Amino acid sequence: MNAGPWLAGAGPLLATSVWALELVEHVKLGGHGVRARIGVADVALLAALAMGVSAGAAVGHPALAGLGACGAALLFTALWADAVLFRVYSIELGLEGVRSIVVPLLYRELAEVAFARRFFREQRAFSAVPALVGAAYASALLPRPAASALAFAVGGAMIVVSLTGDRPRRLALWGAGCALLAAAPVAAGVRAASLGAGCAALLLAARGIRVGATSVLRAFFLPRAVRAPAHFAPIERDAAALDLRLRPPSRSDRHGRLAGSNVVLWTFESMGRAHLRAYGGGARTPFLDSLLARGAASDHHFAPAALTNDAHVALYAADHVEARAFPPLEALAAAGYRLVYLTSCATGHYGLGDLLRRAGFHAVLDRAALGGRGVGDRALLSRGLELLERELRGGPVFVHVHTSNSHIPYRIEDAASFSRHDPGDDYGRYLDSLEEADAILRAMAEAISGRAGGRETLWIASADHGQAFGERGYRSHGSAVVKEQVDVPFVMDHPRLGPARFAWSSHLDVLPTALDLLGIDGGRPCRGETLFGPRREPLVVLSAGRPARSTTSNFGLVIGDRKYMVDLVLDRCLELSWADEGRELVGAEAAYARALVAHAFGRVGLR
Repeated sequence: MNAGPWLAGAGPLLATSVWALELVEHVKLGGHGVRARIGVADVALLAALAMGVSAGAAVGHPALAGLGACGAALLFTALWADAVLFRVYSIELGLEGVRSIVVPLLYRELAEVAFARRFFREQRAFSAVPALVGAAYASALLPRPAASALAFAVGGAMIVVSLTGDRPRRLALWGAGCALLAAAPVAAGVRAASLGAGCAALLLAARGIRVGATSVLRAFFLPRAVRAPAHFAPIERDAAALDLRLRPPSRSDRHGRLAGSNVVLWTFESMGRAHLRAYGGGARTPFLDSLLARGAASDHHFAPAALTNDAHVALYAADHVEARAFPPLEALAAAGYRLVYLTSCATGHYGLGDLLRRAGFHAVLDRAALGGRGVGDRALLSRGLELLERELRGGPVFVHVHTSNSHIPYRIEDAASFSRHDPGDDYGRYLDSLEEADAILRAMAEAISGRAGGRETLWIASADHGQAFGERGYRSHGSAVVKEQVDVPFVMDHPRLGPARFAWSSHLDVLPTALDLLGIDGGRPCRGETLFGPRREPLVVLSAGRPARSTTSNFGLVIGDRKYMVDLVLDRCLELSWADEGRELVGAEAAYARALVAHAFGRVGLR
């Protein structure tokens, strides 16, 4: 077989692919000042794909070539989506996480978030990348004159896209090279094989591919590893504090004081403590403030994971993973408590409903039960209370109420009453949604108190996790362990409890504390402890969660008064205070901190 034609055909495909990969990485990481990291392995994989498609077309197997062309188009569509998600939400998409994305819901969020709309306006030309790659690969299936014409047009479009915005200007050379590779063999009759090989070599040399650079494609296809060295040993100071053993739930001198009470756990969606006026933020939450003033509250309460499902696991299992089921909920059920989950969100999204079934809830009252599509948090006060009233008629109940309006894109139902902030601004809508959620909590607390049949209620108010709006370069949640995402409010209130103050706590401690106050044996060992007993030094393993991958890419550790944060995408390690004041570590310090955090991460069963 004459290799000339298909080698020449592979030249434009390879050049287009490498150009698209560098552009995708530039857009993805450009907001963080990190240079695109294309490696030799990436170029080798793309070269194999380009030559396979070109060879399939050249030897008369158009179906095989077409399959390869479709694969290339799908790959770059996924890589484009990864760049969009990272720029808008600071969330990395991986191949194994594609199936976890609820596309219609995500599309609605992107359409309604002002920051996302601004990104798409500024990056209009970037949206053409998947189409250009698809067109380039489709050209391999056409006859020579038509193929050259289409490839030449793609090269011209690449030049235009490369010169739009803050792109590295060298990207325009790739477009020019693609046009040359496509047009010169037809226009000048130059031997195709030598021209293709020569131009491709020159382009790759000009690009300056770095030997040993991190493979972009490998990071997309395979989970990111978070492993400590095989023989890692923490220094003496950290070894003494790094006690992550499972322990049987302990008792305090308040054991059984609230025996027989109902329990209502109220979690605000995405309520970061930093955004509340009580802590220097902008949202006024008078009812939550009143609970914080009279109840047992924490100065720093950590959500171990900045993602709803993982935060639920921490609450229900008093552990980071559900490998040993959910001992605190099992103890409540064994003591005769009916477990009820009430929310205005659709629990069928992102696997929340499956988690609730595994956790053993007797009743799940979600958006479908409250009225279906379009229902928001205010339905908790109408249909929600009607359904809850039936549950309150029997024995004691444990009710977890979870709001949804303060999730992206931040919904306000009573705009006449809650419009102190700019509704056209994402952050303004977010603050208004928190204020409305606080008012709904007040109304629900009053209503439940009147429907409990004389049974007192232990109220627990917190949040599943927080929300970031660009702090340290991160947005949304599930993207980092910065304080805006993992430091949330926490308070317990009961007529027989009285005020108390805790220096720190976490979701792992919530149900062990409730069981202690109710006088219920907590059952199997867990990682939480009652907040009213002797306290250990602060120690919390943190994870951004896994919103669209099987592993996290941002993880950390609170140990004493320090917090370490490791970002695998941006390749950085920070040592911070609880208020996120600190420094970036380099060299041996960074290597030790990474190993310490990875060691703790593995000890609790996270990945």
